[in-house]
Amino acid sequence: MRIIFHFFSFATAIVNLIFSVRFYFRYQQSKMKTMLSCSLSSIFAFLAFIILALPQLVLFDPTWIQIAFISVDILLLGFVLGWSLVLLELMEWPSYETIIFKVFSYWVLIYIFLNVVFFSPSIQLVSDGEIYYWISGTLWLQSINRALLIIAALVISTVFFYWSKTFQEEKQKKLFWRVFIIGIGPIITATAGFIFWVFPLFYFSPFLLIFSSLLGFLGFFTSFIVSVVVIRFPQEKSLKK
Repeated sequence: MRIIFHFFSFATAIVNLIFSVRFYFRYQQSKMKTMLSCSLSSIFAFLAFIILALPQLVLFDPTWIQIAFISVDILLLGFVLGWSLVLLELMEWPSYETIIFKVFSYWVLIYIFLNVVFFSPSIQLVSDGEIYYWISGTLWLQSINRALLIIAALVISTVFFYWSKTFQEEKQKKLFWRVFIIGIGPIITATAGFIFWVFPLFYFSPFLLIFSSLLGFLGFFTSFIVSVVVIRFPQEKSLKK
C-alpha cells in the first residue's frame, strides 16, 4: 500500500511542475509579476513533493531522510511565501510585502540554524513489523514549523474568500466562483498536512498516510485546475479591485 502514497506524492509534484510551466508562459506573454511569482511558488512545491516521495523509495539512511524532511519544510515555506506575495499584490497591499518577506526569510534562517544545532536522525515508523514510513527526529522543531505552514494555508484561504466577496458584490460570478474554489485548495492541503504530521504521533494507520497524500493532491489540483484551466486567469487590471 505504501506505493500509493508515493504515487500521489509524485502526482502532486507533476501537477505543480505542469502549472509552473504554464504560469511561466503566461508571464512571458503578459509580463505580469504575479505570474512569475506563481511559477516560482509551484517550482518550490514540485521540489517539496518530489523529495517527500523519496524516503524508503531511494533513501534508506535515517540521517538523509531527516535532511529530506527539513528540505521539504523549507521548500513549503518558499511556496507559502510566494503565494502570500501574490495575494498581497493582487489585493493591493504592497506595504505588507516587505514585512512578510523579511519574516519568512528570518524564520528560514533561524529554522536552518536550529535544525543544525538540534539535528537528530529521523525515526522509523513501524506497522506490523514493517518500516512503513519515518517521522522527524527533531519533532518539537518541525512541529512548530509545520503548525506555521498550516496556519499560513488557512490564512491564504481566508484572504481568497474575502477577495471572492468583492467579485460577488460586483456580480462577477465567474471570478467569484474561481477565487472561492481556489480558496478551498489550501484548506484541503492544510488538512492533509495535519493528518500526515500529527496523527502518526498518536495513532498510525497506513490508510491515514495514503489518505493524507490523496488530500494533498486534491488540494493542489483543485486550486490550480480552476485558476489555470477552467477559467482563464484575468488580466492584472481585472484583478486589482
